[in-house]
Amino acid sequence: MEGCRVLLVDDDPAVLSVLEWALQDLGCRTTSALGGRAALAGLCRESFDVMITDLIMPDLDGVRLIEKARTLDASMKIIVMTGSPELLPGIRCSGAGMDAFMVKPFGINTLKKALWNCAQAKDSPAALLGNGV
Repeated sequence: MEGCRVLLVDDDPAVLSVLEWALQDLGCRTTSALGGRAALAGLCRESFDVMITDLIMPDLDGVRLIEKARTLDASMKIIVMTGSPELLPGIRCSGAGMDAFMVKPFGINTLKKALWNCAQAKDSPAALLGNGV
């Protein structure tokens, strides 16, 4: 996964820290944003291959963040992580545009699979994930 640029978004610093460690161990370049507004500011400054975002955040929720992110970069892949899986059907119907989801708590294999699935949907999966996972 060398060189994959990932924006991590959550309102829990501990979750961001664990994800950052796991993704960097996979060779990804990570940027962390503590909440939706910080993520939106980051998206305005630089581009990412993938955004992994929580749904429920106090300042700007994941659905609104996804909508705004899609207007900035329609090609960026978006993975939603949530501890409230009952919200996922509504998000799919809203047209918010997630590419994959993970239910918290999840393990490294779930994270790898979500990234791999996103890469398969791109024109050039090798550009995102190198030789695969």
